[in-house]
Amino acid sequence: MDYLAKVNEEFDELVRLRRHFHENPECGPAEQLKTLEYIEKELDKLDIRHVRIVHGGVLGFIDGKKDGKTILLRSDTDALPIQEDPNNLAGPKFCVSKVKGVSHACGHDSHMAMLLVVAKLLKQKESCLKGSVILMFEESEEIELECEQICKYIEENNIHIDACYGNHVRWDIPVGKVMCSDGIAMHGLLAFEANIQGLNGHGSRPDLGHSTLDCFNLFYNSMNQMRMKLVAPDKRFTWSIGKVVCGTARNVIPDHLYFAGTARFSDTADGRNCFYEIKKMLDAACSVCDCTYTITPAQFLLPVKNYSPCAKLAEKCICGLGENVLYKGDAWMASETFSYMSNMYPSIYAFIGIKNEKLGSGDNHHTPKFDLDEKGMIYGVAAALSYVESFLENPPDLSGFTKVSPSHKDYISFVHTF
Repeated sequence: MDYLAKVNEEFDELVRLRRHFHENPECGPAEQLKTLEYIEKELDKLDIRHVRIVHGGVLGFIDGKKDGKTILLRSDTDALPIQEDPNNLAGPKFCVSKVKGVSHACGHDSHMAMLLVVAKLLKQKESCLKGSVILMFEESEEIELECEQICKYIEENNIHIDACYGNHVRWDIPVGKVMCSDGIAMHGLLAFEANIQGLNGHGSRPDLGHSTLDCFNLFYNSMNQMRMKLVAPDKRFTWSIGKVVCGTARNVIPDHLYFAGTARFSDTADGRNCFYEIKKMLDAACSVCDCTYTITPAQFLLPVKNYSPCAKLAEKCICGLGENVLYKGDAWMASETFSYMSNMYPSIYAFIGIKNEKLGSGDNHHTPKFDLDEKGMIYGVAAALSYVESFLENPPDLSGFTKVSPSHKDYISFVHTF
C-alpha cells in the first residue's frame, strides 16, 4: 500500500481533529473531561468499542477477524499550564488556544488526531486484520501518573498485549522525517522536592540564626560534583534545580527553604543512586549549618527503550514510505510515561518531524511559541499504519524481551519504592 497517499486523503480530518484539540486544551486529570468525551464521541462515530478508566483515560478495541498478535497504540491527551503566544518563530499561527493560560505546547493535540485517524483506517480493514489493536488515550501524562490506572485496569481485566507502539512529535526533526532508534528513545526521570528547616533571626545578627539559604548554597555547590562522582563518562546524565522558594524579608535570616528539581539518566541505577546521593549531600550540608531537611521523590520514570527486533521492523516500514523519510538522530533527553509500557512489553517509540523554518515551527516543547507543521502528522499516521500492519502480518521475534517486573503491580511498586 502507498501509505502516504492513503493518509493524504485524510489530511483534512487530521487538521480538523488537531485544531479542535488545540483550541480546547485541558490540563490535569480533573479537567480533561471534555477532551476524553470528545475522543469517545469520535470512537463512537467509528463504531469502535471503548471503555473509560477513571483517572486513567480511554481504551479502544479493534478486533481483527483472524487470530494473531495484539498491539497497543498509545497517545497522550493533556495540555500544559502555559499561555500560548499567538505567533510562532516566523509569524502568526494558524491555530491558537482559546483557553487562557492553557495550551498544547508539547504536541499532544496532534498525537490524539493521529491516533484517531490511525483508528479510522484500521477499523476499515478490521475484517482483514491478523490480530487485534488496542487504542490507549492516556490522561494527564504531563503532571500525574494516570497511566498507572490504565496499567492496573489492563492487569485486573486480563487484557493480553504482545507489543506497544507510541510516537511523539519532535521540535528539532524536519517535517517529512520519522525517527526510530534502536535502544533508548527517551531518558529516565527522577523528580524530587525538598524542604530545609533552620532558625530565623535578624539580619544584623546572622550568628544567632541558622540560615537555610546558606545551607542550600553549600548543598548546591556539592551537587555540581555529582555528575563526575556518580556516573560513568559514557552514560547520559544531567540534573537541574528548577524551583527555589526562600525568605520573607530582606533583613530576616530565612528559617525555611523549599526546592525542587529533576535528574535525567540513561541508566536506571544512576537515577536511583542520584536520589541517595542527594540525601547524603543534604545530610552533610545540614550538619554543617545546623538545619534539618525532608526530601520526597515526586516521580521516577525509567528510560523508554525500543526493543531491537521491533525497531528494525519500524525502520524498514519508515524506509518504505520514501527514500529520505528515515531520520537518524540522538535519543531525547526528555522523559515519558510511555516507559510504563516499553519496560513491560516489546515496544517502539518513534519521533515525528514537525520543524519547518519557513512556517515558523521549530521552537522547543513547553514554550509559548511552540508550533508544528501539520503535514508532519501525515508521516506519523503512515508510519504507524505501516508498522501495525507489518507487525500483525509478520511479527518480529519477541522471545528475547525481558520485562522489568513480573506484573504491572510490581512495576508500580518498584518505581515508588526508595
